[in-house]
Amino acid sequence: MDMQKRIRNLPDMLWLTVGCVFLVFVGYRFNVPLAAWVAPVFILRYFRRAKGLPRLLPALVLMSASLGISMYGLLPLPLAVQIGISLLWGMMFILPYLADWIFHDRVHPATRMFVFPGAYVLLEYALSVSPFSSLPSLAYTQFRFQGLIQMVSVTGIWGITFLIAWFAALINRLWEEDFRAGAAKEPIALFAVILAITIAAGNLRLAFFRPDRGTVTIGTVTVPYDDRSSLWDMYDQYIETGTARGRMSAMRELSSGTIQGLFRQSGDLARSGARIILWSENSAIVFAEDLPALTLRAAQFAREHRVYLVMGIDVLHPGRDIFDNLAIVLTPEGRIAVTYRKSHPVFAEFGGERAVRGEGRIPLLDTPYGRIAVAICYDMDFPRLIRQAGRGGAGMLLVPALDWREISPYHSFVALFRGIENGCAVVRQTDHGMSLAADHQGTVVSGMDFFTAESRTMLFNLPSRGTATFYSLAGDWVVCGIMLFWLVQIPLLLSDSLKKTGRQSEGK
Repeated sequence: MDMQKRIRNLPDMLWLTVGCVFLVFVGYRFNVPLAAWVAPVFILRYFRRAKGLPRLLPALVLMSASLGISMYGLLPLPLAVQIGISLLWGMMFILPYLADWIFHDRVHPATRMFVFPGAYVLLEYALSVSPFSSLPSLAYTQFRFQGLIQMVSVTGIWGITFLIAWFAALINRLWEEDFRAGAAKEPIALFAVILAITIAAGNLRLAFFRPDRGTVTIGTVTVPYDDRSSLWDMYDQYIETGTARGRMSAMRELSSGTIQGLFRQSGDLARSGARIILWSENSAIVFAEDLPALTLRAAQFAREHRVYLVMGIDVLHPGRDIFDNLAIVLTPEGRIAVTYRKSHPVFAEFGGERAVRGEGRIPLLDTPYGRIAVAICYDMDFPRLIRQAGRGGAGMLLVPALDWREISPYHSFVALFRGIENGCAVVRQTDHGMSLAADHQGTVVSGMDFFTAESRTMLFNLPSRGTATFYSLAGDWVVCGIMLFWLVQIPLLLSDSLKKTGRQSEGK
């Protein structure tokens, strides 16, 4: 028995198991970029050979388990809830494989190879416009390959996902032909040419189109609360009792030291040359009645130091079980130019957080250093929302953020994709995570790990003038093309099915 036959006769469950082992290392906590290319190859092999619906159950169980391990601790939720989320994730990410299983042999041979990548992109796009966001995208796993990820300036993240899934379909095509020499020459050549052009163009962009038009000195600061959980526990007790002004006094005392530290360190950055100063998300936690005093102090600070100050603030509303997650921008004249409410509070998306949702409009502000846009943390996981910055000609995205150990630094690198897509630099100052500043090509110019850094401030020069990108102008044209493909295919499939039914009826 030759090697091809031995491989062909190996148990299908082996391929599923191998694929799911690699799936553990796709994204999130244990990201290995190569795993994103390998896992779909073996899982798709299992589905191509699967006969009957009962074969889908092992795939659902193993994929859910792999995704659960990969995402364990990603959200601070009870274990039972995390298991439920893993099952839900498994049910969603089995869908592209089901689509291939159902339609692969029914579409025209010339288009079969695009069923799986097309279905995968559509799934990711659907997630990106849902509360789940684009965070699960395969594209983000490749953030270390700078030449490849320049592709998102043209296609968005969907182009990289399509390439990865197309690779899986291509290898399975070769596998079905026992990897014979000369098999599938045209599809291999097409894939190789497109991949080569993508990487070459990306590297040319990096080499010859460097951002060189003006820089601005930016300072960023995080002053963590000594006991943030105690502050929120006090607030919960205050909400439950609705009384006890003493609790408000205790909360003010807890937060006042942090606010003092924020202004002190911001002053140090301003004296060191910073023209724009960015705080992390939730840096100042204040009651609504205390907000005017804080903004007055901030206005005086901005006037005194002649800086743009971007504050991340939580505003609590006594007597109401809600709060506002805000970014407030003050100009060097002491004017409040932007008050932005977070559009996608993480847990509010799923009904579990009390933060008030914003209107979903990214603010733009013209400065002597170029046009800036502001978003907050999880907002950056929504490409359609952030594309407003690209369409509006922003040169910089300033992002107050708050993460936790299990999602760092992966979540910060995800934010850099929005900058490449929209041709603008990104500054993400992150409490309990990785702070990053990068130009519009995703080249990191400064970084700070909250958990290891002695100082939780950064001071750096950043190119502040953006560039127009095809993606910022054309949007999700890749997704539209795939939708058009299915709009053409579905009537053809229905027509073929009706013809077969007619012939069977005539035969009887």
